[in-house]
Amino acid sequence: MLPRLEEMRKTLLYNSVIDIWVALCEEKGWRWFNVESYTEFLSYLKLQEVNMRKIPVCPTEPGKKTQLAEESSKILGETAQARAIKLDDLAIS
Repeated sequence: MLPRLEEMRKTLLYNSVIDIWVALCEEKGWRWFNVESYTEFLSYLKLQEVNMRKIPVCPTEPGKKTQLAEESSKILGETAQARAIKLDDLAIS
């Protein structure tokens, strides 16, 4: 298990996909603000049929996370929406 993701799982039942992405990148030593990599991550989650819940509110907090969500949405051809994942063992693996 990844310690940071395990920490997140203990705090909330569902976690923001962007927060999960940032935690994963920190654990792996990757740059998290990379639109192409984040978009590939979202595509991978969809391919693996990870249940992502779209939250009907758009991220409005100004900053890099919002910018990442908006730019990736343009690439995917979607409206920027917050997504959340239930961090169970399957999702973490």
